Amino acid sequence: MAQPDTASRRRFLFLLLSAPALPGAASTMTTDPQEDPYLWLEDVQGERALAWVRERNAGTRQLLEAEPGFLETREQVRAILDSRAQIPQIVRRGGFVYNFWRDDRNQRGLWRRTTLAAYRQPEPAWELLL
Repeated sequence: MAQPDTASRRRFLFLLLSAPALPGAASTMTTDPQEDPYLWLEDVQGERALAWVRERNAGTRQLLEAEPGFLETREQVRAILDSRAQIPQIVRRGGFVYNFWRDDRNQRGLWRRTTLAAYRQPEPAWELLL
Protein backbone atom coordinates (compact mmCIF):
# COMPACT_ATOMS: atom_id res chain seq x y z
CA MET A 1 0.00 0.00 0.00
CA ALA A 2 1.48 3.37 -1.03
CA GLN A 3 2.09 5.87 1.73
CA PRO A 4 0.84 9.45 1.30
CA ASP A 5 3.63 11.93 0.66
CA THR A 6 4.83 14.17 3.48
CA ALA A 7 3.18 17.29 2.08
CA SER A 8 -0.20 15.53 1.89
CA ARG A 9 0.10 14.29 5.46
CA ARG A 10 1.05 17.74 6.72
CA ARG A 11 -1.83 19.36 4.83
CA PHE A 12 -4.27 16.76 6.18
CA LEU A 13 -3.08 17.29 9.78
CA PHE A 14 -3.15 21.06 9.38
CA LEU A 15 -6.76 20.97 8.23
CA LEU A 16 -7.69 18.56 10.99
CA LEU A 17 -6.07 20.68 13.70
CA SER A 18 -7.20 24.04 12.38
CA ALA A 19 -10.92 23.44 12.75
CA PRO A 20 -12.74 26.64 13.67
CA ALA A 21 -12.71 27.47 17.36
CA LEU A 22 -15.65 28.84 19.27
CA PRO A 23 -16.41 32.25 17.82
CA GLY A 24 -15.15 34.90 20.21
CA ALA A 25 -13.99 32.32 22.76
CA ALA A 26 -10.75 34.15 23.54
CA SER A 27 -12.57 37.39 24.32
CA THR A 28 -15.22 35.77 26.53
CA MET A 29 -13.00 33.71 28.87
CA THR A 30 -14.37 33.98 32.39
CA THR A 31 -14.29 32.08 35.65
CA ASP A 32 -17.87 33.02 36.50
CA PRO A 33 -20.26 30.35 35.12
CA GLN A 34 -23.10 32.90 35.07
CA GLU A 35 -21.17 34.98 32.51
CA ASP A 36 -20.22 32.05 30.23
CA PRO A 37 -22.05 32.46 26.90
CA TYR A 38 -21.22 28.83 25.99
CA LEU A 39 -22.49 27.22 29.18
CA TRP A 40 -25.24 25.53 27.14
CA LEU A 41 -22.52 23.33 25.58
CA GLU A 42 -22.16 21.59 28.96
CA ASP A 43 -25.45 19.83 28.22
CA VAL A 44 -23.65 17.37 25.93
CA GLN A 45 -26.85 15.46 25.10
CA GLY A 46 -28.96 18.59 24.65
CA GLU A 47 -30.40 19.26 21.21
CA ARG A 48 -28.86 22.73 20.97
CA ALA A 49 -25.37 21.43 21.77
CA LEU A 50 -25.75 18.45 19.43
CA ALA A 51 -26.96 20.71 16.60
CA TRP A 52 -23.93 22.97 17.17
CA VAL A 53 -21.60 19.96 17.00
CA ARG A 54 -23.29 18.63 13.84
CA GLU A 55 -22.85 22.04 12.21
CA ARG A 56 -19.13 22.20 13.11
CA ASN A 57 -18.61 18.59 12.01
CA ALA A 58 -20.22 19.31 8.64
CA GLY A 59 -17.95 22.32 8.05
CA THR A 60 -14.85 20.40 9.06
CA ARG A 61 -15.85 17.40 6.95
CA GLN A 62 -16.36 19.67 3.94
CA LEU A 63 -12.86 21.17 4.39
CA LEU A 64 -11.20 17.79 4.81
CA GLU A 65 -13.01 16.09 1.94
CA ALA A 66 -12.11 18.96 -0.42
CA GLU A 67 -8.42 18.30 0.20
CA PRO A 68 -6.68 16.43 -2.66
CA GLY A 69 -5.96 12.83 -1.68
CA PHE A 70 -8.37 12.84 1.25
CA LEU A 71 -10.22 9.67 0.27
CA GLU A 72 -7.00 7.73 -0.30
CA THR A 73 -5.53 8.95 3.00
CA ARG A 74 -8.73 8.08 4.87
CA GLU A 75 -8.68 4.55 3.41
CA GLN A 76 -5.01 4.12 4.32
CA VAL A 77 -5.63 5.24 7.90
CA ARG A 78 -8.68 2.93 8.17
CA ALA A 79 -6.63 0.00 6.83
CA ILE A 80 -3.91 0.65 9.41
CA LEU A 81 -6.40 0.94 12.28
CA ASP A 82 -8.27 -2.20 11.18
CA SER A 83 -5.16 -4.26 10.45
CA ARG A 84 -4.88 -7.59 12.21
CA ALA A 85 -1.10 -7.14 11.99
CA GLN A 86 -1.10 -4.63 14.83
CA ILE A 87 0.75 -5.57 18.02
CA PRO A 88 -1.73 -5.88 20.89
CA GLN A 89 -0.96 -3.40 23.65
CA ILE A 90 -1.34 -5.16 26.97
CA VAL A 91 -1.77 -4.49 30.67
CA ARG A 92 -0.49 -7.08 33.15
CA ARG A 93 -2.71 -7.96 36.11
CA GLY A 94 -1.78 -11.00 38.19
CA GLY A 95 -1.15 -14.00 35.98
CA PHE A 96 -2.92 -12.51 32.95
CA VAL A 97 -2.33 -9.88 30.31
CA TYR A 98 -5.34 -7.87 29.15
CA ASN A 99 -5.95 -6.14 25.84
CA PHE A 100 -8.63 -3.90 24.33
CA TRP A 101 -8.80 -4.94 20.65
CA ARG A 102 -10.40 -3.15 17.71
CA ASP A 103 -10.44 -4.25 14.08
CA ASP A 104 -12.79 -4.31 11.09
CA ARG A 105 -14.96 -7.04 12.66
CA ASN A 106 -14.98 -5.47 16.15
CA GLN A 107 -15.38 -1.77 15.49
CA ARG A 108 -16.45 -0.97 19.03
CA GLY A 109 -13.73 -3.16 20.41
CA LEU A 110 -13.57 -6.11 22.75
CA TRP A 111 -11.84 -6.74 26.04
CA ARG A 112 -9.83 -9.94 26.20
CA ARG A 113 -7.12 -11.66 28.20
CA THR A 114 -4.51 -14.39 27.96
CA THR A 115 -1.55 -15.62 29.97
CA LEU A 116 1.87 -14.04 29.55
CA ALA A 117 3.21 -17.34 28.20
CA ALA A 118 0.43 -17.50 25.58
CA TYR A 119 0.98 -13.82 24.68
CA ARG A 120 4.58 -14.62 23.80
CA GLN A 121 3.38 -17.11 21.15
CA PRO A 122 2.83 -16.06 17.51
CA GLU A 123 -0.94 -16.68 17.85
CA PRO A 124 -2.02 -16.15 21.49
CA ALA A 125 -5.16 -17.91 22.69
CA TRP A 126 -7.28 -14.95 23.82
CA GLU A 127 -10.19 -15.39 26.22
CA LEU A 128 -13.01 -12.98 25.37
CA LEU A 129 -14.21 -11.06 28.44
CA LEU A 130 -16.49 -8.39 27.02
